[in-house]
Amino acid sequence: MCKCSYKSPEGEPCQFIAANILDDLLPKIVSNLEHNSQTKALSKDVEFQYHWKNKPFCLFHFPMEGKDQWGTKERFIFFQTYNLALQSYTNFQGTSFPEAHKLGASKKLRYSINPQKKKSINLRNCTFGVGVSIDLSRNNDTETDLSNSEFLGKIKTPGEIYNTSFKSCHFHDDFTIPDSGQIFNTSFDNAIFEQIVDFRRRRFSGNSTFKMTRFNGPARFEDCSLSQGIDFTGARFGKGAIKPELEPSFRTIRKAMGENKNHPMEGKFYALEQRCNRKKYPWYSPTKWFSCLYDWTSEYGTSPGRAGLVLLLLQAPFWIIYRKILPKNYPLGPSEFTFAQIFKPFELFSYKSVTYEPVQSLIENSPSLPFITSLHSILTFSLFAIFLLALRWRFRKG
Repeated sequence: MCKCSYKSPEGEPCQFIAANILDDLLPKIVSNLEHNSQTKALSKDVEFQYHWKNKPFCLFHFPMEGKDQWGTKERFIFFQTYNLALQSYTNFQGTSFPEAHKLGASKKLRYSINPQKKKSINLRNCTFGVGVSIDLSRNNDTETDLSNSEFLGKIKTPGEIYNTSFKSCHFHDDFTIPDSGQIFNTSFDNAIFEQIVDFRRRRFSGNSTFKMTRFNGPARFEDCSLSQGIDFTGARFGKGAIKPELEPSFRTIRKAMGENKNHPMEGKFYALEQRCNRKKYPWYSPTKWFSCLYDWTSEYGTSPGRAGLVLLLLQAPFWIIYRKILPKNYPLGPSEFTFAQIFKPFELFSYKSVTYEPVQSLIENSPSLPFITSLHSILTFSLFAIFLLALRWRFRKG
């Protein structure tokens, strides 16, 4: 009898061993191999018991490090066993899928992860090796749970994707869906994409979501059709996702968010679109620097909260300066003098102030003070204008 040291994150033992599934599969897979002249020789090499670091594992839960050392025969036996098990079994949690080769040819075989009898399938916590090709295109009547799985190589899925969960998955290489088609009720929440993710010309329908998803590489959404159920709440885009050629992708999402009346997300993707546009300019370009300042102070006029916070934080360094410059007997304290520059900009240049004896004495002792207060007033006025523009955008968008 086969033994396996695998335990699920919930502490459950290997379900293949517990249900004697492998014992039932062994004679079937041997029989299938014997009936094919090309694979008859492999029937003597079928093995379901493996060891790694002095621990026993079954064929499915044998770690990927060990499967990477397999030859074509072992990979083919695994591929045949998986497809046979898929006809009657739907729980493959924790399975490591090695790259599958077609025996006697260079063409790679594709793992289908859709059960034959219209049942939902559990592929949580699985590992998919480099070169694995998966097929989700016939999953329109079932649910596929791939959450917490790891994809070590490039993944290309043909056709359409239905009712699939990629929650908390980690994609180490490109994720590509090359054909036009539909992605229905599919979740990528909390997933991490390290490289290119290509959804161009796809139609998202139902509740397809990218909540808290991390895009570290280019995210291609050009010419996509996005339904009202699409959700990018908390989605994060790293430096690799901000490139000039990706500006149309963010524009596509931004327009969809506007049509769906999701204005916070519309503002988020407008800012991402502008950051991509900013990448077109050299570092010394004034356009680039002004764009950076506008982004930093208000996320391109879409965040009144950030603009208001920056406006308040700006007062702190000037308060410190005024605290050191103002004499103790001056009529206004540092706080009052700081806020006076907000509500009465350039006041020190007025005739009334210049002829006022305390101000005359202050300017004589600190000649640079009028220029400091002028800079303070200009920056404050500019930030206040940006704050009003951002506030107007927020109210205009409801």
